[in-house]
Amino acid sequence: MGLSLASSARPSARAPTKFMGEVMCRGDNPSDLCWNCTAQASTMILQLCLNSKRTVIWLDYCQLRYSDCGC
Repeated sequence: MGLSLASSARPSARAPTKFMGEVMCRGDNPSDLCWNCTAQASTMILQLCLNSKRTVIWLDYCQLRYSDCGC
């Protein structure tokens, strides 16, 4: 099994704190499954962890995490 990895950091005008985001998808699945899983994880993480500065969510085909410290 392989993994795909991407990360992003962007300061916000409302919150100047830098946040780091990372998504990992299973490498044995097609990219559209990764995109769909990432979209679902993004929606869920906002609903479940709205006020969190560090969080991670695991779904069947992907993992999404973000942090305010890059740790």
